[in-house]
Amino acid sequence: MIEDVQSLLDEEQEQMFAFRSRARSTDTFNYATYHTLEEIYDFLDLLVAENPHLVSKIQIGNTYEGRPIYVLKFSTGGSKRPAIWIDTGIHSREWVTQASGVWFAKKITQDYGQDAAFTAILDTLDIFLEIVTNPDGFAFTHSTVPAFSCPWGKQDGPLASKLHK
Repeated sequence: MIEDVQSLLDEEQEQMFAFRSRARSTDTFNYATYHTLEEIYDFLDLLVAENPHLVSKIQIGNTYEGRPIYVLKFSTGGSKRPAIWIDTGIHSREWVTQASGVWFAKKITQDYGQDAAFTAILDTLDIFLEIVTNPDGFAFTHSTVPAFSCPWGKQDGPLASKLHK
């Protein structure tokens, strides 16, 4: 049994901040820690720059607070292809979902052309991946309020609603 959970959480946050440095490529991006919204958006730019033949970044709107909402489109070309939509980060405090989305995006680019089954799938359909579905809430959890002391998700604004309903 863990006697002092808060000290464990404090230690994890210290490690996260210690690992922070701007990655120069998706190969040097630290997949072993949680990242801020800015770092994830930087990752998206790196992934697109490294794989322009396979990945594009599309802004699908803005949040109530004015942050851009992005989706990655993985496509090998063609129009009117079938597609699947995957979103992560609906619940802003569940940082592992955004981290999973980042890892999955990298995995798609690594496996295309290497794994025959996956290559056949991506040659047939497009994948849309929205890594941060709730940018305002996600940014809030990384703000001055300790992320793990907040018992609620940030859902504010006149049009806010719980995205999972």
